[in-house]
Order: sequence, then C-alpha cells, then structure tokens
Amino acid sequence: MKYIAPITTTTEHAEGRTVYNKNMNEETWTEYNKYGDQTQLKTPSGIVWSCEYKYNEMGKQIWAKSSKGAEWWSEYDKNGNKIHYIFKGETSNTNIEQWYKYDERNNEIYHKDATGFEEWTEYDQNNKEISYRNSEGAVWTIEATLWFLSLKEEEQLYVDTLTRNNDVVRKVFPNMPLKSRCFIWHKD
Repeated sequence: MKYIAPITTTTEHAEGRTVYNKNMNEETWTEYNKYGDQTQLKTPSGIVWSCEYKYNEMGKQIWAKSSKGAEWWSEYDKNGNKIHYIFKGETSNTNIEQWYKYDERNNEIYHKDATGFEEWTEYDQNNKEISYRNSEGAVWTIEATLWFLSLKEEEQLYVDTLTRNNDVVRKVFPNMPLKSRCFIWHKD
C-alpha cells in the first residue's frame, strides 16, 4: 500500500475561513467564523455538525448551540474575564456550571463548580501564583511549578506543583484532552 500524504488547504473569506482536509480515509471541510470558532464540519455526504454563536460588544462568545443539541452560555465582567459559564450537553449527565472571580490585575482568584467544589488562588505582585487552597482541604504555597501535558492519565491535563516543603501536589483537569506531550519547567 502506497502512503499518500494528507492534503490541507485553507481559504480565507469575509465571514471567516474554510479548511479542507483530505487523507486516505476521509475528506472534510471545516468552516470557521471571523472569531475563529468552528461553525460547520462537512463531508462529501453532507453536514456532520454545525454550531451557531452570539457574541457581546467585546467580541466574547456569550452563547452557542450545536446541531447535536448542546448549548452553552458565558458571562463576562467589564474587563472581559469569564465570570459564569453554563454548558448543557446532549445528555443530562454532561451539564456543567462554573463561576469565577478575579483580582484587580485580572488573575483568577476564585473558581466554583456546580458540585460545590471551590478553589482560591493568590498571586504575588508579578502575577505569579503563590498559594492555592480548595474546599476539599488542599492547601499549599508554590515555589516552583512543573507542568505536564501528557498522554498518560487518560489523556488529561495535570499540573504537578512542587511546594516549599518539596511535596508534589497534582491538580487534574479532566475536561481538557490532549493530543501531544510537552514538559515545561518554570522557576523564578
């Protein structure tokens, strides 16, 4: 069997862009609006998926609805920070609701989800995260952070944080699947 390299072309237009992708097994056209949000996925047999969006005066997405029935809303503060997010999935077990608060420098200092789980974060004068605590009792101060993006852990983003006591604390972000592996070391 002969390998055929995939073909990808992008066409820019007034409403956004269209990306055409063809490989050995499939052919797709993906439409994006001027904000970069995916609006349609088409195959030779027709539209597979589509989504419509509404934006506020700052160009921030405030509402979206997919052809599969999922719908989501976002609310922002005067600085453009997301302060409330609701996602209603195609089934009742995929519903998400989250609230956020920020300091005067737009650092996220508080997060709460619909289950009641809460997180508080503090930052120094250089906007570097210096402490974290959550409603389950986890508390730590941060001296250095080791970030792992990995295909391990069921393709989830997780952050390993090294505390002043040289303890490693792992924070998992289950709704962020990854496609590649990257290691970044940060220490002031």
